[in-house]
Amino acid sequence: MQKIRKLILQNFKFFLGNHELDFERKNVLLYGENGSGKSSIYWALYTFLQSVFKTDNLEIRKYFDPKHNENLINRYSDEHLESSIAIIFEDEHKATSRREISLSTINTKSDNLVLETTLGSDFLDHNVLSRIYAYYHKEETDLFDFFQHQLFSFINFREELIKPGESKGNKNAEYWWDYIAEGLSPQPKMHEQRYKDFQLTINTFNIEFEYYLVQIQQTTNEYLEEKFEEKFKVKFNYKKATYNDFKVGSKGRTWKLKYPKIIMSVELITTLIPDANKKIVNSPQSFLNEAKLSTMALAIRLAILDEKFVKAYPKILVLDDLLMSMDMSNREFVLNVIMEGYLEDYQILFFTHQRGLFEDARKFIETYYAQLAKKSGETDTLIIKNSWKEKWKFFEMYESENNAGIPVPLITAYESSLQKALKYFKSEIDYNACGNNLRISIEEFFREFIPHKFLVNNDGTPIPNTGLMIDTLLVKAREYFDSVGFNTRPLDKLERYRVRSLNPSSHYNPRTEYFKKELQDIFRIIDELKKNRAHPLVVNNQLVKYKIDTQSGKSYIYKARLLDKILLYQKSDGSPSYFIDTDERGYAMLECSVDNVPTALNHEINKCSLQKLYDDTVKHINKTDVALIENDMYSLFTDEIGTSLNNLKLY
Repeated sequence: MQKIRKLILQNFKFFLGNHELDFERKNVLLYGENGSGKSSIYWALYTFLQSVFKTDNLEIRKYFDPKHNENLINRYSDEHLESSIAIIFEDEHKATSRREISLSTINTKSDNLVLETTLGSDFLDHNVLSRIYAYYHKEETDLFDFFQHQLFSFINFREELIKPGESKGNKNAEYWWDYIAEGLSPQPKMHEQRYKDFQLTINTFNIEFEYYLVQIQQTTNEYLEEKFEEKFKVKFNYKKATYNDFKVGSKGRTWKLKYPKIIMSVELITTLIPDANKKIVNSPQSFLNEAKLSTMALAIRLAILDEKFVKAYPKILVLDDLLMSMDMSNREFVLNVIMEGYLEDYQILFFTHQRGLFEDARKFIETYYAQLAKKSGETDTLIIKNSWKEKWKFFEMYESENNAGIPVPLITAYESSLQKALKYFKSEIDYNACGNNLRISIEEFFREFIPHKFLVNNDGTPIPNTGLMIDTLLVKAREYFDSVGFNTRPLDKLERYRVRSLNPSSHYNPRTEYFKKELQDIFRIIDELKKNRAHPLVVNNQLVKYKIDTQSGKSYIYKARLLDKILLYQKSDGSPSYFIDTDERGYAMLECSVDNVPTALNHEINKCSLQKLYDDTVKHINKTDVALIENDMYSLFTDEIGTSLNNLKLY
């Protein structure tokens, strides 16, 4: 399968001069700060792939023509130097193919490589996705304009359109609609064959497009129900395109095309509303919050992506700030859908300007591959830790300047703040920069390590990321460490260093040997902190089971889906791991089997420990029977295949 080996940009948008981005045929996660040129990469890929649909090469050359007002040439570039976008494709046998678009060269249409790649690929970005639901609260949600301008070029019908006077047909929806939208000129008589053929074309378009929407609706709802576990489904009501309708209040004809509509609504899936009509929400944007609207829009786009899937085609999936409006739990959900559903067939290019989203995605990817490595039987810690590198490359982009003071992009391989601190400490000898990166590293560690329920204000509201700095985090870390029994002495040391080595405004002398020794000690403290473990033994959305026997001889087996993790703890000194009985989480109760006869359950329990969940279940059973009491919750509760929590312990 062909994948992108290199993207080569020359004097294109923010990229002055010649720049090669070596993807190595891997998936890419890229963080680009605002103004760094991230969007230039996105538009380079989009412009390159869309070039295959331009029948007139002048429509491609204009982007590289300094005399054209729509050119995309870098503004600092010498007008005599060429601007271009080139991609080097490489297959699994290392055979390469170079394709380019520029003022002098256009070879993206020389064979089917770029065409097939374009038809198989897609661009999902937050701004375009939000157009699916960007309507006023009471406004009718008509998606036809969105489909026309964003999707028609990627949709193929079952039937070909053969235009009058042509022998070759085309199944592409954009080709169909462009012909229909032109209308009939000169205006024919209604009995003429040309008029009848045009009406037949519109009728066929309606049939084909409505059939397509039915498939998309079905797949969208499968995503919403099975992947995202939402309690609503989408409905598309297609209102057909017509031509030459009667004028309102007149017997005369309009001789105009009436555009179709795709009216979107949602239906709530609930037993709490008995009236079926009240379950229909005609303006989804007035009822669903932004996270659910984003999930709905994403489900629609993934359904469209699946509909055009062709196994043999090279496929690129470009995701630009896709999960920006989602919280971490929803981000993990979507990332898991992408990893499970698209990694095998697509080269994924994930771009974002949000540092937090980049870090969330990076950690998810690293954890995902570490778990795969463990499942395959790998035991080498270093191999497990670096297993993601076989399939992914992580980049960072920043705005920089060349020697002439002209802004240019700086693209580097990702380095953690701790790696940067070590570099400044050992090789580049910049202790101030080392201290700054150590502080950032500590803040990143605490933000990830401390559970969200501790990162709240006194009134229970979440502390925003801008407030999660080292002073606040040390307070919250102490609360957390005290609650789980971790050693707090490293926090005492960090509190002292916080006002000196870790404070860029302290004016503490960075040249003294004492300063160096403090930095060395901070490295050791970070290493000790990282030895504390809060390992997710059973993660969100996995199933747990527990069995309660009774004096009457009955067996009750309950199944629940976790809404939060079950954690296994271990102190930095390597002492035996342990559970914390008071840990609370949510559960979605799914089923109760009594003597192997299952009954579906459909309710959630929040802020409940395993012990309390067990005790409450026993109370319920004792209303009609007498439960035999179990004392060890970690032998009683098991994973989906029946392994107890005690037997799941890794250390």
